[in-house]
Amino acid sequence: MPETIKFAKLSNSNYNDWKSDMQAHLGEHGLWRLVCGKEPMPTKADLVKDWETKAIKAASKIYLAVGQDQKVHIKEFLEDPVAMWKKLESVHVSKKPGARFNAYDDLFTISKKEDETLMDLSTRVTEAMAKIKNLRPAKFTVDKLDKELEAMSHIRALPADYKHLTSALMLLPELDKDTVLELFKAEELQRTKEEQAVQRAAAAAASFVSRGRGRGRGGYGYRGSGGHANMICFNCGEKDHLAYNCQQPKKSIQTNRA
Repeated sequence: MPETIKFAKLSNSNYNDWKSDMQAHLGEHGLWRLVCGKEPMPTKADLVKDWETKAIKAASKIYLAVGQDQKVHIKEFLEDPVAMWKKLESVHVSKKPGARFNAYDDLFTISKKEDETLMDLSTRVTEAMAKIKNLRPAKFTVDKLDKELEAMSHIRALPADYKHLTSALMLLPELDKDTVLELFKAEELQRTKEEQAVQRAAAAAASFVSRGRGRGRGGYGYRGSGGHANMICFNCGEKDHLAYNCQQPKKSIQTNRA
């Protein structure tokens, strides 16, 4: 009778819990050291077969402990539990600084709920801290932590209209103060150029309006009747207009000549 998994299968949202349960399950069957890489394939030929049998067993256990939608990630590693384990970690755990930034933010925004005991509060803090540790690379140092915290403080201080810059910084594989300042400088330069372009456009528009208003009534080239100021209408004998737009009754040519 096949063994039944006594914990929830891996899904898109339970990797941290699944990882602990799966590690314990593999350890119970003497397979964890092989999966974590501490028990490499032996060099002696007579021991290789037994090691391969254990490897296939470990890989099978992992494969059967993941949800159907997760199997696509590990189908190519059915005889390699080490690669299978690493692949699942790479899919579910982003160890970029941005992921740690969000985890730190979650940690420092924890507050006691109204109906929560102090011990339950402590448990939530411990879980949040465990998540942070899980997001750290293998060779993460205190010096690296200091640099990341300084960089993250710069990012956290940005207002909402810099969200595009925040998003770009969060995707970087490495994060320190110098990197942040370089992008800050580039952002300020771009904003300065955009502001200057707006100012030039506004100045050009103002100049156009000013020129238009200088051309008589209504502006923009309107000259009114100024062009006929020295001419005399042969229909009525008055100045400032011509016969074609004269308001007086039209006279016959003969009368006008007389």
